[in-house]
Amino acid sequence: MQTWFIILFSISIAFLLKAFTNLLFPNKYLPPGPPTFPIIGNLLWLRRSTSQIEPILRNLHAKFGSIVTLHFGSRPAIFVADCSLAYKALVQNGAVFSNRPPAPPTTKLFSSNQQNITSSSYGPTWRLLRRNLNREILHPARVRSYTRARKWVLHILLDRLKSESKNGDPVRVMDHFQYGIMSIALNDGFKIPIVGLGVWRMEGKEIRDLIIHAIKIGYRHFDCAGNFSFVLITKMKQKLGRRSRKHSRLDLLRGRIFSSPPRLLWNSDHGHVVEACRDSLKKLQLDYLDLYLVHFPLATKHTGVGETDSALDEDGVLEIDTTISLETTWHNMENLVSMGLVRSIGISNYDIFLTRDCLAYAKLKPAVNQIETHPYFQRDSLVKFCQKHGICVTAHTPLGGAVANTEWFGTVSCLGDPVLKGLAEKYKKTVAQIVLKWGMQRNTVVIPKSSKLERLKGNFEVFDFELSKEDMDVIKSLDRKYRTNQPAKFWGIDVYA
Repeated sequence: MQTWFIILFSISIAFLLKAFTNLLFPNKYLPPGPPTFPIIGNLLWLRRSTSQIEPILRNLHAKFGSIVTLHFGSRPAIFVADCSLAYKALVQNGAVFSNRPPAPPTTKLFSSNQQNITSSSYGPTWRLLRRNLNREILHPARVRSYTRARKWVLHILLDRLKSESKNGDPVRVMDHFQYGIMSIALNDGFKIPIVGLGVWRMEGKEIRDLIIHAIKIGYRHFDCAGNFSFVLITKMKQKLGRRSRKHSRLDLLRGRIFSSPPRLLWNSDHGHVVEACRDSLKKLQLDYLDLYLVHFPLATKHTGVGETDSALDEDGVLEIDTTISLETTWHNMENLVSMGLVRSIGISNYDIFLTRDCLAYAKLKPAVNQIETHPYFQRDSLVKFCQKHGICVTAHTPLGGAVANTEWFGTVSCLGDPVLKGLAEKYKKTVAQIVLKWGMQRNTVVIPKSSKLERLKGNFEVFDFELSKEDMDVIKSLDRKYRTNQPAKFWGIDVYA
């Protein structure tokens, strides 16, 4: 007992001496900073959290100058507030940092065993990582390819900030940055807003007023499954500049609204891809489409370019064209990009097998796979497969179809599930918001449909909360492998069989 007491007492005395030494004789090789204590680091961490580091740094820079040192535990971190000083230190005098110390075992666990450029020891591995970074990610050609996406996000932020400032009210900057961030980067460099609005089966004044309200709320992604819907949206895009004189919150230009095309590439146009796309552009009076998808992985009898009627035989069964392969269709889709008619191309309703085949023969990887997925039909393997290979998953029925699919197909929506209702009460949200947030936290784009203004607002107010891992697991357990969209009702054949 006495031996352990002596050891602990000696260690405590050593720590105290070390602490006093640090206070009286700070490390002359490090920039100034607040007092430190062994193991704990800076004493300020006893009363402040690392989550408050931004205001802490502002105070420290005001007190100690542009360069300060903070100790997180026993390891120092240097913060430079002046850009010119940072450039001189890290670029002009970069050789000073050539003796980066090896990471302790615990750090290796969180740095891929020092196999990334920010933690790797200087040497062959670091030089290889730097070479790959310069030749790939930071290559001028690659950086230029992301220019449009960066400008698009910047326009979103500026539009929303200017609009708020005109009202004379305090501007909630974080909300706008959060919206700008809440887009998913596609593998071709463009971005797609993570929350959109489906407008299938909406017509006339209903859709016109709906879209105006949606734009005011903040929607910038409209998924259009009908010709009339998309034409109306496009005409609104072209007139928004004039309307903005009366409605400052509609201060938008063509290209800042992301829309999916009319009924995508319809099944009967697989052998006429370029003609079908040109026909859509002519009807829409556009130079290009944001996104063009292969609607279903099957070709049907041609009924005329741009026609969306399905050809049925005398028995009322869909007439499938067996002479056109999906590979041929996809290569024609790729031609649309090279011709400048389309920005991004993708697929829809593809399973793992068909998606894998598409990746094998594609010169341009699909940017999107639009599928039905919701808590009752989660398709976790397909979602993970697509995301692993850089394909963004879009949920075209994120709420399980709700009333619409119940009326059309007699299916049941997940919105009435008692477990989801319980989670809604827990988070003080609607069931729809819980389901949409679940989809977003899976990194899938969600495009719910609603014609009610109150639900329209509610479906977009999903950026201010987060579902816990435990609750995500609870929702995961609700999977029934239950498809609610059943086109066999119209086609006389189960295409998913």
